[in-house]
Amino acid sequence: MELTGTGPTRAAALREAVTLGIDALVAQIIPGDTWAAWQVRQAIPDSLAQIVRISREEHNSDVCCVTANVTLSPGTVERAVLEILPALARRRIAVLVPEEVESLPHPNAVSEAALCQALTLMGLHVPLWPPRQLFLAREYLRDAPLPHNTLTEQLDAAVLVTGKAAAQEERRISGGPHVSVAHLEVQVINLASRQTWHTQTFQANGTGMTDQAADQVALGHVGHLAGTSLAGTLLRLWQTRGELP
Repeated sequence: MELTGTGPTRAAALREAVTLGIDALVAQIIPGDTWAAWQVRQAIPDSLAQIVRISREEHNSDVCCVTANVTLSPGTVERAVLEILPALARRRIAVLVPEEVESLPHPNAVSEAALCQALTLMGLHVPLWPPRQLFLAREYLRDAPLPHNTLTEQLDAAVLVTGKAAAQEERRISGGPHVSVAHLEVQVINLASRQTWHTQTFQANGTGMTDQAADQVALGHVGHLAGTSLAGTLLRLWQTRGELP
């Protein structure tokens, strides 16, 4: 997040840029004019922020102006939100992602597992279902745009994160490993209303000594990338759509 801070000194301008940057990062996930947002912001000290890059500086006799790119470690805001609003951490999230991989005739849901792990590390609740139930549900969703009523009841979740993942070899480094690229198209579906709340596409690369290994690494990377991003998206959706606990 790139913000501009001003102050009588460069250090003061940087401090203001950091404060404004954290404010903006929090506002991306939780509405700004609420008690919960204030609590979340108080829970994140400015010392946790990192200045990635300073893109501009202007100095004169009275004021210093600094534009800086400010970040927080992944999950910082999400975990703070869940501490302030613990009911959101108990909402069940179903994750079912069919895969299409040329090198793997029987894909093993690598991207799905990585996505689940990323959401769980962020503090969200992804229950474990029996492998057979997951396999059948995944195969149904491979060709169906929405889960049928019976599947919805079986999942017993607030939302379904689904979509399709694919991986294929992009190139092979001469005398070295294979390089694959994975794409993951994600849909977030509210299972109560059966409405699609959010769609997003992710892409990641992976390397391995065989095309199969490279495909699996790429799928793991894209699943992790999606889960890390979707955690904040889910928290924002639950709040902006009037579903605060």
